[in-house]
Amino acid sequence: PKLLQLGPEGKKRGKNEIYHFLLPDKGMVPSAGIKLLKDEFPTHASRVSSWRSDAIKPISGEEFLQLQKICDSIDEQLDEYYTFQKRLNAQTKNKLDIWGGYKDEEQIDLNLRSYDEKEKLNDQRLRQSAPYYKLKMVMDYWCSLWFWDVRKAEHLPTRQQYINDIASILNIDLTKQPKTEKVANNYILEVSPSLFEEPSVGEQAQQKIIAKTQKGNLFDNKERLEEVKSLSAQHHFFHNQLEFIEVFKERGGFDLINGNPPWVKVTFEEAAMMSEVYPEISVRKEKAPVVAKRRVVYLENDAQKLSYFDEYIGSESTAKFMNAEQNYSLLKGQQTDLYRSIIVNTLSLINQSGFIGLVHPESIYDDPKGQLLRKAIYPRLRYHFQFKNELKLFDIDHHNVYSLNIYSGYNQSISFSSIHNLFHPSTIDGSFVHSGSGIAGGIKVKLESGKFGWNVSPHTNRIVKFDENILRILARTFENSDKWESTKLVSIHSKEIISVLESIGAFKGVVGDKEIKTEECWHETNDVGSFIERNTCFPEIDKFELILNGPHFFVANPLYKTPREICEKNQDFDNILLTDIDADFVQRTNYVPACEIEKFKTGVKSITESINWFDDYKVAMSKMISLTGERSLQSAIIPPKVSHVNGVISIQFKEKSNLVEFAGITSSIVFDFFVKSIGAANLTDGKLKYFPFGVEEKFRTELDVRALILNCLTDSYSTLWYNSFSERFSSSSWSKEDFRLKPYADLDKNWSKSTPLRNFYERRQALVEIDVLTAMAFGLSLAELIMIYNVQFPVLQSYEEGTYYDQKGNVVVTNNAQGLKGIGVSTSEWNNIKDSKAGETYEHTIEKSELYHGKKVTYFAPFDKCDRMEDYKTAWAHFEKIFKEN
Repeated sequence: PKLLQLGPEGKKRGKNEIYHFLLPDKGMVPSAGIKLLKDEFPTHASRVSSWRSDAIKPISGEEFLQLQKICDSIDEQLDEYYTFQKRLNAQTKNKLDIWGGYKDEEQIDLNLRSYDEKEKLNDQRLRQSAPYYKLKMVMDYWCSLWFWDVRKAEHLPTRQQYINDIASILNIDLTKQPKTEKVANNYILEVSPSLFEEPSVGEQAQQKIIAKTQKGNLFDNKERLEEVKSLSAQHHFFHNQLEFIEVFKERGGFDLINGNPPWVKVTFEEAAMMSEVYPEISVRKEKAPVVAKRRVVYLENDAQKLSYFDEYIGSESTAKFMNAEQNYSLLKGQQTDLYRSIIVNTLSLINQSGFIGLVHPESIYDDPKGQLLRKAIYPRLRYHFQFKNELKLFDIDHHNVYSLNIYSGYNQSISFSSIHNLFHPSTIDGSFVHSGSGIAGGIKVKLESGKFGWNVSPHTNRIVKFDENILRILARTFENSDKWESTKLVSIHSKEIISVLESIGAFKGVVGDKEIKTEECWHETNDVGSFIERNTCFPEIDKFELILNGPHFFVANPLYKTPREICEKNQDFDNILLTDIDADFVQRTNYVPACEIEKFKTGVKSITESINWFDDYKVAMSKMISLTGERSLQSAIIPPKVSHVNGVISIQFKEKSNLVEFAGITSSIVFDFFVKSIGAANLTDGKLKYFPFGVEEKFRTELDVRALILNCLTDSYSTLWYNSFSERFSSSSWSKEDFRLKPYADLDKNWSKSTPLRNFYERRQALVEIDVLTAMAFGLSLAELIMIYNVQFPVLQSYEEGTYYDQKGNVVVTNNAQGLKGIGVSTSEWNNIKDSKAGETYEHTIEKSELYHGKKVTYFAPFDKCDRMEDYKTAWAHFEKIFKEN
């Protein structure tokens, strides 16, 4: 199916083309697929299934001739309605006293003074003999079949009945041969010159006879007619090219379309609807199994049941309608967001010289199924301005990301200006007139107060010109593809970032080249009761009882936090002090197996028959990506017998050396930048397989040893350590000298409690050096690494600025209130001890941690903080020397 666009050039339906709204579709009457309705009305659902099978059979030769005759009549009706509407517009124009407003010949004085008089003239199109009425009813009839209630299946028309009904609406005799000349009908608005005079008594009688005859012949089933009218009134079917026929006939569409479409996915909100009767569903955020139990009682009330099914059918039908190829071909396979549908509508409503301005979410630019839409809009996109709602320009969550988009009415070679990471619209105009002096700055900048604030300063380098070349780089870098015309639009903060993307894109090899298995594991709704059950406790790993949530781990740290005894939200976790744990420490879990172990293990498939998923090490990552947090990509190695919920995604490698490499590079800010640039809310299998992968051997020893001593924190990792150990590990060295850094020379093949890095200072330094090693391995320069840090990691910069360490490597004070909750002293304590001299100590009692409440910690002065950029420079020089010597 394709859209037939009216236009001033007189684009017409081809001789053998049939209007799509005359043809059935296999997606019609989707209400028959609603399980609750199918179970209660199985006979009706079966009837719809039979009806659908019959309706979509190939068209016969006779039917085709009938449909052609109907299409010819529709063409005539469209022309007739256009003539009516054009003359109506001319005769109801407001006579404005503006010089040059109208030409004299266009003025027809009907002495119309009131809006009601004009409405009365316009209402003539609603007469049954009027073309508008006929055409709208034909189109409404077709739309109604998408919204039909399965409980009224007996009123559905057969295909021939549908054709006959359409012919009846249009007053066509399908048995007669078409006439060679058009015979004038008795439509009153064609009487000239006084088109709007009241008809004579004789004419009124003739019209009544015609109307009566048409009404009597209209449909052979009264219930079917009433259902079409009812559905039309309920869903307000609207046909743009019919309602604004003169706009399309004369101009090919609108000159300007501007708006903020609803950012809403079309779905049945059962919980929200039932909350009107059971408010505890929303207040307590009850899970699906609880809501399902309430539904049984809820539907016992007839009035509630009627409203419930009406709402359900409306949502399901709208979703199916929007997924139909002939309605929204560019949205095939995508989510049924209203804003996407409106974007597609505007592309067909605008004329060749027009422009569209829309405020909408960014998801069209990163949807893995949105290739068709992106391929259609990139040649029309002229300006794209992406905002983050941190300054609350919209009264929605401050994490929301949206954009201002300007599209043109015609296609051209891809060329549009884009600015990402905007916080205030003033940055846009300022950037277009900026001289180019100075630097663009990052997402956050240091203010005069010393604190970090969102960067609203304009700069010409913030404007990135996207063209075929840039899209090719993005396709190669993020999708390992040459399909640049539909590639995802990633976030590029400034022009300088492009060189980084080029370097990463030039790297040969991706994760998908290896034998891997990604897994989301246990669903916190669907698998509760069958595979897992809620039980916050200290688990036994050997009984597979440790099931991880996102807060359990962080960057290269599988023992980041542990749930409190009562854990109901993400904040109910305590940080773990790695310096104090035993070799066999296990954090609390929120879920445990709900079935026998053998059944439990069958719930997750393995990479191969010989390597069971539960018996292997995996790299776990938070599935939800926090684009505005300290780190977006949070990965850590998890041991055998440990699983996780679906808020986490893990990857299993057949080769363990690949696992260690992946754990190392994904703990770098280089790969964090890679994920931030994608701009997606979730980390998926489709994104993971395009991660660049396979660094040169010369980088591997330094990367692997740091990844392992960061992750192998308990004896659960002893096997991984043993099998991954290389004698070269003990020859490695830190890039700077500091007695808080444990020497590599002490490492050996057998894991012990002293093997991993445990204090905060040395763990930070290892991550800094992983950043440098990863940047080198992927062809970046030191300047590019520093630029990535300055631009994309404002929160990390802030934490570096506000975190001080003692002489044992402990964090004394930090402004990372959420990430390191309960770690270090309070601000008031810090003000008293920050100037302590060497040799002085301070004893602090931990109070904000359930796990360590009452524990005393001694801090050893003097206290200092780190400079990440200086550490990058030092580490870069250190590794350059090592690799040059080797």
